[in-house]
Amino acid sequence: MATDIRSSVLLTGGGSHLQGPLGADWVPDLIQAEPQLKEHHYWVVVLVARDQELPLLSRILDELRKDAPETKVILINEGLSITNLKKLINRNHPFKILIGFREDLLPDLVTQALEEFQLTRQNSDLLNLVHDQNERLKKLNKELEVKVEKRQKYLSRARERVLRTNLQVEALHGALLAIHQAQSVSEMERHLNEALAKHLQLSWTRILFSSQSSLLGNDQFSASGSIRVYKAPLHIGKKRSGSICFARPIEKPDFGGDEIDFCNQIAETVALAIDRLKTLEQTRSLKAQWEATFDAIAEPLCITDSQYKVIRMNRAYMISSGRPYNELLGKDCFEALSGRKAPEDVQSGQVQRWEVFPTNDKDRQVWDISQKPLSLRSNPDKVRILFFRNVTDQLRMERQVLEGAKMAELGTIGSSIAHELNNPLGGIMSFLQLIRMDLDPDSEIKEDIEAMEEAARRCKEIVENLLGFARWDGASDSQTFDLGDVITQAVRIMELQTRSQGITLKAQIPEESCQIKGQPSHLSQALRNLLQNSIDAVTEKMIQDPGYPGCIDVRLIAERNSYQINIDDNGPGIPSKDQQKIFNPLYSTKSTGHNPGLGLTVAFTIISDHGGVLEISSQPGTGTSARISLKRPDLKA
Repeated sequence: MATDIRSSVLLTGGGSHLQGPLGADWVPDLIQAEPQLKEHHYWVVVLVARDQELPLLSRILDELRKDAPETKVILINEGLSITNLKKLINRNHPFKILIGFREDLLPDLVTQALEEFQLTRQNSDLLNLVHDQNERLKKLNKELEVKVEKRQKYLSRARERVLRTNLQVEALHGALLAIHQAQSVSEMERHLNEALAKHLQLSWTRILFSSQSSLLGNDQFSASGSIRVYKAPLHIGKKRSGSICFARPIEKPDFGGDEIDFCNQIAETVALAIDRLKTLEQTRSLKAQWEATFDAIAEPLCITDSQYKVIRMNRAYMISSGRPYNELLGKDCFEALSGRKAPEDVQSGQVQRWEVFPTNDKDRQVWDISQKPLSLRSNPDKVRILFFRNVTDQLRMERQVLEGAKMAELGTIGSSIAHELNNPLGGIMSFLQLIRMDLDPDSEIKEDIEAMEEAARRCKEIVENLLGFARWDGASDSQTFDLGDVITQAVRIMELQTRSQGITLKAQIPEESCQIKGQPSHLSQALRNLLQNSIDAVTEKMIQDPGYPGCIDVRLIAERNSYQINIDDNGPGIPSKDQQKIFNPLYSTKSTGHNPGLGLTVAFTIISDHGGVLEISSQPGTGTSARISLKRPDLKA
């Protein structure tokens, strides 16, 4: 490596002591440098520039530019005027110029120059390589052109031979192609005549079945009027099904032996094609019947491969997925229908219940899924047919019937409990009040008596709520009112509580009137009960996290067939294990210090008596949503 460096760098002037560190050759002046540069090609040359040596320096630089243009020149300016320096720069473009001999900068500049030289040489080598490759490509291109020309001449001669051969089989090929492309007998006749007219000198071609054979007589050969006819028999299996008639002008010669053999070959192919057309027509008819039956099934069905990729689906499946036929082919049948992957435990012949939870819980769907294996000759791989049945509405109705039955039972139980407990509780509260009045202000048991009175009062409120629920009559005092006004009223009442607790309560009410028939005061009570539940939940979350931004959103949406009221909060949510119990009488997730009451139960009953549906959905840790759906008055039966 050291030898390469010494032979690549030339120093002139006062840099002899750098000869070793730089691994360079050194000469004291430009006079000795000139022959050195002619004898050896240096990568980097360090030259001293003085006005008195300008002609010699210019000659050396001109020779370097001519003989070694890649060499990098570093000039040490020792008294060279600015004018002469500019001339040198404009004419020779040195790599670097130092003002005076700088030992601290020169080694780094030499290293940079070496790197620049190597980069320049690499680029030059690449250019040379590209040039050589281009020359080779040109040579190969010329050779290829010569070969192509020879090949074209050979192909031209071969085409002539093939053309002569094709003329011999063109008629047969055209006839076979016409037969197999035809979709009907009349189309087959037309295509055959076009294909054979030139070769057999035909005027027309007709296919006659057994019942039509007598139209042209029973003779195999016939000549009448202006035509000659040859009738080739058509056989399907061992049974003759008709004839194919080839007719040519009378002035043309009779059909010869080769032509008759050729016509008989055509007849054999035509017989097979006619049999194929009949089978194809039957297959199409059966296929159309099967497709009509498949599409007539109201529940979504699809046929898949072993990986549940859709091969075929019925119309109900396309409607349920909301995608066209072409987009569903090859897709995962479960993902296309609901956005979920195939369940791992789906088993053949067994019904599996599958819940789909989109981002909008309102569109939650429940499907019953079953599958059966299919054995198809055309597809030896494992093929399945999957049955999808949307049971969302069925389960919702079952749940509503069950909740309705619970409410009826609660009414009966509530009435009995309320009447049995109301009088004793009233007596207890009166007695406790008398005791409290007789006590001294500093009595030790005064605090206990007040606690007992508060507990009795809370029990009485529960009983009164229960009695009010039992006496609920949804048919009385019915009137038409604006649902938006009722929501606004309920929100304003609850805002007094939310503002004091730092909870944001927002309501979105459409500008158009949302008229509905019922009891506005009762419906307002139901909304306040639901809002109170949300306030309690958000308050609990804010107690756990003092900086938590509590929020409750109320939205009224006027849909085509109904009004939707959505109440969403960002409280802690309801645990999954408790979500099935929320409508149970007196059940609550609140702490003991809160009065559980019958708020949700009363709200459910009021909404049901208004012909609506109340649904509660919750994600633990995220919040709870209440969905109220009320039919428009003009849609009620």
